[in-house]
Amino acid sequence: MGLARLSISEGPLDGVDDGIVVHPRGPIRAREGEAFRTHIDALLKTQPSNLVIDFGQCEGIDSSAAGYLLMLHDKLRESGGRLALADLPQSVQMVIDSIGLTSFFTVCDTVGDAATRIRDGD
Repeated sequence: MGLARLSISEGPLDGVDDGIVVHPRGPIRAREGEAFRTHIDALLKTQPSNLVIDFGQCEGIDSSAAGYLLMLHDKLRESGGRLALADLPQSVQMVIDSIGLTSFFTVCDTVGDAATRIRDGD
């Protein structure tokens, strides 16, 4: 069995001006975490102010990825934008919970819910 690889796709966030949804597939740990950060940092240079990360196909994250999400949250907030996390598998939720970051994030069951919360300012 080969090593799991991370792939990332993105698209417009339906119903949200200047919003993007990112779909990581695979693990976001170690080397994959660096690729994830590089991808998101490059994406942010296109100036989206609202970002949803759909974790539905994510195989897990490590604490450095969770720390990056916190930094990303703060960066978007400082520029008037929002970050929402959608469809978190239990493995991702456990990492975020274990380091006490749950209350910092807008966590939604679906991308559609995340778009609504961003649009409505919840």
